[in-house]
Amino acid sequence: MTYQLEYKRDGSGFYEVGLAGETLGARKLVYLDTNGIWKLADADDVTRFPVVGITLEAISNGKYGRILTKGYVGDADWGFATLGAPIYATTVAGELSQTVPADGVKKQIVALAKESDLILFDTGLNQQAEFLSLNANNWDDLRFPPSGVRLGGAAPATFQAYHDGGVLAFSTTTTQFVYMVAQMQHTWAEGTDLEAHVHWAIPTKGAGNGVENVKWDLTHAWSNVDGTIPASSPITKTVDVQNYVTDHHYYTSIDTITATGKTASSCLIMSLSRDIAAANDYGYAVYLMEFDIHYKKNRFGTATIPP
Repeated sequence: MTYQLEYKRDGSGFYEVGLAGETLGARKLVYLDTNGIWKLADADDVTRFPVVGITLEAISNGKYGRILTKGYVGDADWGFATLGAPIYATTVAGELSQTVPADGVKKQIVALAKESDLILFDTGLNQQAEFLSLNANNWDDLRFPPSGVRLGGAAPATFQAYHDGGVLAFSTTTTQFVYMVAQMQHTWAEGTDLEAHVHWAIPTKGAGNGVENVKWDLTHAWSNVDGTIPASSPITKTVDVQNYVTDHHYYTSIDTITATGKTASSCLIMSLSRDIAAANDYGYAVYLMEFDIHYKKNRFGTATIPP
């Protein structure tokens, strides 16, 4: 059975009679707290999110009132400028706006503007990938485990059996390399910088009598589709391991890779090495468990095939 929704400013659609856990004004965005009580939603307070409904009337604290969960509702004080465009929860408790929230603020589409003072309230609109592309605060990894890198050239890193598995060993006598190519994901927030890092361990404890350095060198040449592949650029990180312990999982950030002007499907050609020319070089092999690149993601994918 179907029912026709009406363009009624006093509300048309699905609603419930809910208990207010604080004073709620009319036409305010609300969430359900852990006790099933309705309170004002706030986009920069994780404890007051997500939005579930909008009040159809003012409700006093401890009293019951109507709360719309899907349908049409209007307010003479609204003035939405772009019809058909999304409306968001805001950092002002209970309020809604067509302004896209800033990074660092939770982004939830709660309605579409039917008229300047009439909305279609529907939190299910967030299931559309186009709109979910708005959250720019999620990180993910491009991963390069030992099985996912290339060994070649005059001085490749060597396989080392370790804890019933395998890692790549970098010598203290020869600068050794691994090689990688990465294509940037369609989920990547284009133009945001990357963070390169290594997961590694040492099999032999340092002497502890002075600086004992391990220097990681990363080169990268990053090009867009149909762009010129540039000369490689180096970034490095030197770590003093004199007080490091054996068989411990260490995480070291190498540096930031600047992404200005880069787009989805761009490619990085990279090499990673341990530079034994570092002053006060640590006198033993080091073990690489994985090389990774952290990147920001803000969508399920791109709406079109890049470029």
